[in-house]
Amino acid sequence: MVIIGFADAKEPYFLNGCPLIQLTGKVYHSTMPGAPNYEDLNNGDSPSERWFLEPDNQSKKFLRESGVFETIPEEFRPVIEDWKDHLDSIQLAASGELECQFEKRRGEEITLEGWLGTWPTHCYSIFFFEVSKMGTATEQE
Repeated sequence: MVIIGFADAKEPYFLNGCPLIQLTGKVYHSTMPGAPNYEDLNNGDSPSERWFLEPDNQSKKFLRESGVFETIPEEFRPVIEDWKDHLDSIQLAASGELECQFEKRRGEEITLEGWLGTWPTHCYSIFFFEVSKMGTATEQE
């Protein structure tokens, strides 16, 4: 695990300056409470389908110890003090064919390359990961 680079203005606009990194883990799907209150599916909130990465121990260690958190621009950094205790789930986003691959790779150990940060809007986990590339955990990137 290393910092590969940083997003610039030509990358997704909300990630300008966020670190481009690789994470390894298992992809899973969850239905979360959505609009209007983002609180409870049984009390009128619509279902919000989301993909997440359960990072492996090496990826968690990288996030905790590498200093990558400090490279995330302030506006895209998680705001809670105990962020290191919340690394069990990272919300994913990808477009087109990459997002379709999540279903095919569900439960497999995979490596994702992308930009780490959070959204200034509603996010279901402490980190948000914009996926740009996907491979098996054993492939050399």
